[in-house]
Amino acid sequence: MIKAVINGKEAEIKKDSTLAEVIAVYKLNPERVVAEVNGNVLTRDKYADTLINSGDKVELINFVGGG
Repeated sequence: MIKAVINGKEAEIKKDSTLAEVIAVYKLNPERVVAEVNGNVLTRDKYADTLINSGDKVELINFVGGG
């Protein structure tokens, strides 16, 4: 396990987790998420290739439809 900061809170995640796996752990729909890792906004096609390292800061912004 490693520690990262996800949406402002320290969290433990499995070592060698990808951003896509972190999004799945948080039960978010990757089609509706904008992700930022250490200040860099990533495109959806990078989620599966981006490894989260110890100390990384991840922001997941989930868009919700409705009116």
